[in-house]
Amino acid sequence: MAMKGGYFKETDVSVTSVSSPYPPETLSEETLCLTDGLRSDLGPLFRRLSTTIYYYLTPNRPQCYFHRTRSRIIHSLHLGRGRYVLISPDGYVETYVVGRNLEMGERLQWVIEGGV
Repeated sequence: MAMKGGYFKETDVSVTSVSSPYPPETLSEETLCLTDGLRSDLGPLFRRLSTTIYYYLTPNRPQCYFHRTRSRIIHSLHLGRGRYVLISPDGYVETYVVGRNLEMGERLQWVIEGGV
């Protein structure tokens, strides 16, 4: 697993590709490293229909770095508890707790739209 704040591993990549809605740019060496080169056969004009990752935070690596997502992402909590912070391009800040206490409003699953 590569480290990016926590530990990151791409575990599934669709064999189907689609036209990319994003401006053409080559994939960075960091992206290719994190994905074990699984996307290296695609040029900047195409994207995989879907991918699945496993992202693991530990007491030694307890947080992720702020980053902007380009595509919609669905997150599922497996274990633990934490605070999630979203900052929209317009400056709106949303924060919530992810965890198993649903009665207290914690979330087991959440969706982040692209651009956040």
